Amino acid sequence: SDANCNSLFPQWKNNNPWICLASKPAEKITYAAIGDSHAGHLFGGLSFQMRKNEGIAIFSAGCTSPFIDLVIASDKNPTLKKERIKTSNNHKQAYELIIKNEKIHSVFLAFHPQCAYKDGIFDMRNPDEKDINKIYKNGIKRTFDLLKNANKNVIILLDNPTLPYEPRENVFNSFFTFSQKTYFDRSIYDRDEPLQQFNQLVRFIAKDYPNITIFDLSDLFCDEKKCFSEKDNRTLYRDKDHLNLIGSVYVAQNIFQTLYNKQNQPDNRF
Repeated sequence: SDANCNSLFPQWKNNNPWICLASKPAEKITYAAIGDSHAGHLFGGLSFQMRKNEGIAIFSAGCTSPFIDLVIASDKNPTLKKERIKTSNNHKQAYELIIKNEKIHSVFLAFHPQCAYKDGIFDMRNPDEKDINKIYKNGIKRTFDLLKNANKNVIILLDNPTLPYEPRENVFNSFFTFSQKTYFDRSIYDRDEPLQQFNQLVRFIAKDYPNITIFDLSDLFCDEKKCFSEKDNRTLYRDKDHLNLIGSVYVAQNIFQTLYNKQNQPDNRF
């Protein structure tokens, strides 16, 4: 992956402490993903599940927005702000690469909205704007417009639920035996205000873009009453909000099943 990324985007490693991930050499990359670590944790699943003649490059950096010139930081932490501006600028370079590469036909966008809630967010093109909805809207629209004008398909992933416990956390119950938490009440997810606010805004803006497909990952992790951290007795998370490889593959299987059916093409991954 490291060598493949260097062939695709040699500047990344020099400018970014975060790892660029590429499943194949530059000439075989057909998908790209941009975002924070919640884009990065999908690399294993996406690269395993796509067709054998396709490849993906993922440009991810911790708590870095996938939206152009939206920076997850505030003036309260100048050191963090400087670092996040740097990683945001690297994402802009990744977009330039994606736009120029005609073989890349689809772009995934992934983001953990809790980052903006925790660290703050500002628009480098309008730093005086304080309304988070307007900040999001400006960055989302400029990113969607760029990809639409470049004839790229966009797959935006609304984030998986954050667990209110650690995966595989042991619980001492009333019968003096240990059990493991594997689910939580869905109302906890529904009360995740930063996530729900972001999801609602994305859905509203995306209506004007026919090239956009939205995947709400909560559909894979929740039913009407509960949200789950395990499926078929296999843990899907490596910590409270990041998926492990099993979770990554689980998500990717569902994504590509939908995408390939939408394209009405045979599945020749294997």
